[in-house]
Amino acid sequence: MHTGFLTNDGQLLVLAFATIVGTTIAIAPPITYLLRGWRTKTRQVMNDFDPQTIEAYFKRSWNNEPIRNKAKFAALRKEHAVNKLSDLDADNPEHAKILVSQIKSLYEDYFGRKLFVSPLILLALSVFTLILFSIRSALYFSEVNVANTQDITAPHILLDHVSIAGIGGAFLWVVGDGIRRMRANDYLPSDIYSHVLRMAIAIALGQAFALVSTTLGTVVAFSVGMFPLETISRYLRTITTKQIGVTNDPDTDGDEIKRLIGVNNDVAYRLMAENVATILALSNSDPIRLTMKTNLDFEVVLDIMDQAIVSTMFSPSKPDVSNRIIDGLRVSALSMASQISKLMWLRGEGDQNCVALLQKLPSLLGIEIEQLIQAFETISRDERTVLVVLLRQNNNRPGNSTSPSPALAPAVAVAR
Repeated sequence: MHTGFLTNDGQLLVLAFATIVGTTIAIAPPITYLLRGWRTKTRQVMNDFDPQTIEAYFKRSWNNEPIRNKAKFAALRKEHAVNKLSDLDADNPEHAKILVSQIKSLYEDYFGRKLFVSPLILLALSVFTLILFSIRSALYFSEVNVANTQDITAPHILLDHVSIAGIGGAFLWVVGDGIRRMRANDYLPSDIYSHVLRMAIAIALGQAFALVSTTLGTVVAFSVGMFPLETISRYLRTITTKQIGVTNDPDTDGDEIKRLIGVNNDVAYRLMAENVATILALSNSDPIRLTMKTNLDFEVVLDIMDQAIVSTMFSPSKPDVSNRIIDGLRVSALSMASQISKLMWLRGEGDQNCVALLQKLPSLLGIEIEQLIQAFETISRDERTVLVVLLRQNNNRPGNSTSPSPALAPAVAVAR
């Protein structure tokens, strides 16, 4: 009688090698991102913010957040009544140093590498376990076929061919998606959790879809395993609605923010995942938090927020009027709040080209000149505009200079 493959040193070597290598391949992309890509993303977002920008950011997005390391700054809190981040004043040299340390501490707490530890451990455990049982089962079936006998001791947990195929397909998708995200510097803890979920349901999903074909069940299970969860969910939802006779209404979520330049289906999906489904919600968002939660490029987030601020100003108009105004502003290169802020500053400096443009805009937009000037001045002084312009100044300044460019001067003046 055969005693099973576990007594065969060669098979044990194959089992150990395949399990360790498979697990390493699965966790290598996110670990590589944490070692290289995360640092690049952090530099792109933080980019050595000056104290004035940090102050404006705290007052806009973290108004009630208490100061971290309270014991370290106990004397400051007692002497100057500084308890919240918004209490810090960039013009105070002592406060300026604290502002820089506080934003770094805040960033580490909410977006640091430590948030990846738990999902990475879960991913490693799930991949290791499923590969272990899959290889053990595959070696058992191989030995049965080679020996041409059923008189072989089976492992305690024996997976059938469909289950092994489902796990293989899911593993292939997890690794492929991980490599793609690593190359694009596009990893979030939630992405790793979705990989864990994908591996966890691999067997059940493979078994369910294998029922579609009695002859090609294994192939179907493997193929389905290589699809993203969103695709599978959409397919199953379509089948279910047809079976029960319910109309599957078209998905209109995110249509409002898709009207902004630069917002495609992928960008809209990422924004909606953070409960940002309207232009108003986007204009009031925290740009740094939104960048790190969606993993969009920082400049992309600033661009679409910049547009959203302008859109909210004219959204109370009738839809056709609002669309005409927004389209006219785009033609005039004034679809962003920072562009309008620059225009108003140059107008104040006596730039005749800007004065002439402002005279032509009312007829193009279909609104009175007084109403237009009032709207533009409101946009220029809006605290959201101030923050976006300051962030742009830090993100684009040559040589890390703190001097505002003419394009940024109006909002900077308001902030200070």
